[in-house]
Amino acid sequence: MQKDFHFYVVYYLCLCSGLDPDYAYKIAYSSQYVDDSTESRKIYLFDKRGKEIGFIDPVRTAHNGLEAFWQEVWEKIYYPFHFVPGNEGEGMEEKYITTDGVKNTFAIKLLDLALKTQNPYRIGIALHAYADTFSHQNFSGRWSEVNSVQKLFVYSNFSKKMIFNFKLWLWKILRGPIPAIGHVEAYKVPDVPYYNWVYFNYRNEYIPASNENRYLKFVENVYRNYLCKLSLQIGGEEPEEFDNLKDKILIGINVEGSLRKRCKYWKNLISEKLGLPKFPKEYEYHRHKWRKEAFFGRVNWDRKKRLDRKVIKMVPKDNFPKSNWVNFHRSALAHRKEALKILFNKGLVSKNICEQVLNKITGIYKDEKL
Repeated sequence: MQKDFHFYVVYYLCLCSGLDPDYAYKIAYSSQYVDDSTESRKIYLFDKRGKEIGFIDPVRTAHNGLEAFWQEVWEKIYYPFHFVPGNEGEGMEEKYITTDGVKNTFAIKLLDLALKTQNPYRIGIALHAYADTFSHQNFSGRWSEVNSVQKLFVYSNFSKKMIFNFKLWLWKILRGPIPAIGHVEAYKVPDVPYYNWVYFNYRNEYIPASNENRYLKFVENVYRNYLCKLSLQIGGEEPEEFDNLKDKILIGINVEGSLRKRCKYWKNLISEKLGLPKFPKEYEYHRHKWRKEAFFGRVNWDRKKRLDRKVIKMVPKDNFPKSNWVNFHRSALAHRKEALKILFNKGLVSKNICEQVLNKITGIYKDEKL
């Protein structure tokens, strides 16, 4: 899934379930930030006079480029956040294949644990992993033959089909011999809600895949079984009936075109729900927004040259320990620890990586643990 679902649809569903707009925003932002959190190096903290006052070791929940070939990336990033193993099948490789959230016991467990905390950051992170089980089903978050995709066909009108087939052809050339990790051989097709498609998998089985059905299944399941119950537990407003939302959601799923166009549809629905003429700026999503709230100065350290990334020094703002950015990383670490404990007990992650994660702390700020 992309930002239209991970952020805007999740936010809309939270509002419709009766959750407070600020609480709902933290859930939705955390949900989307899982795809954007590429912080991979320890950040050293200094006060305005240049005195070192601690560090934060952020939790990377997304990757860039060739790092996807590392087993550490599979175990720390893919399994907990994007391709939660279904633990089904006979062979070991098949146990890593993601099954949809209705029957994915690992993803359900992680979401249940998050909801018990009532921590919006933790809930948003777990919702991202849970949502991806619907769009990433039948694929594995590792370098494996089970991710093979053959004879992919997308149903669309003629002109759009021609454009897509050209993109797919170009993608196959550029990708070349790169092995199949996740749904790379299916390009972006699983993550676009209005695509209906078919393909042959690693067993040469014919697989029909309706993203409309998958995405609607996610929305209805997460709304009825999780968000509405959460709202009632924490004293939110009375949830709307899902049947009253279904037509609007189906229209949104089938909005064709760019990500920006699809997001615009959901922004209009959210504005209507909030009783506002346009989408409020304070609830907009920007990948560096929470960073800017936590630090002084330039926060786009992702674009620094590799040699300059060895040491990152930042001056935190006064609210740093309680900032949204710190809360996200604290919650992401808690989610990762729970995920790896579950997966380790089933023999799906290595002991070394599991112990490494379980011993990790978020950071130190003025002699206190974050």
